[in-house]
Amino acid sequence: MRRFASSISVGIILCSLAALAMAAAPHLVGQPTTTDNGSTLTIAGSVMDLSPQDTKIEIVANGIANVTCTNPGGSEPAGQNKPGPVKVTVKGEQTVLISELVNGVAAFSFTTREPVWTSAKEAGCPNDQWTAETQDVTFKNALLRVSQNGHTIIKRNIKL
Repeated sequence: MRRFASSISVGIILCSLAALAMAAAPHLVGQPTTTDNGSTLTIAGSVMDLSPQDTKIEIVANGIANVTCTNPGGSEPAGQNKPGPVKVTVKGEQTVLISELVNGVAAFSFTTREPVWTSAKEAGCPNDQWTAETQDVTFKNALLRVSQNGHTIIKRNIKL
């Protein structure tokens, strides 16, 4: 009878520990805030119940860019300067060091990089002799990823 009671006690303790471990799963605190800065995107928020490790937060945002094309003579000719909507992806990241964690919480706030065009033609200009400049991006959606020790622990789609 004692052996049976001990087995039940051990089972209850193990189940309790498993429930505690599951309750402490890393998660976002509410919905992150996003700010459209024109051609970049700023995201801020916090993640809680993290293990004591450096934490990397990344965002990849997709949108449609409004691009201005300038010809080799330095002007923006009418009719030639509307390349149309150009799909664009911007990225940004922040690493919160273990020393910056407060009770397992990592606060973050960072801005994506500006869109980069490999060529003016890619941005919708008539050819690569022209210069492309991003005026604005209408962001559509983003993917937020939180990782520790190279493993993704949170992955969240964000509608913008």
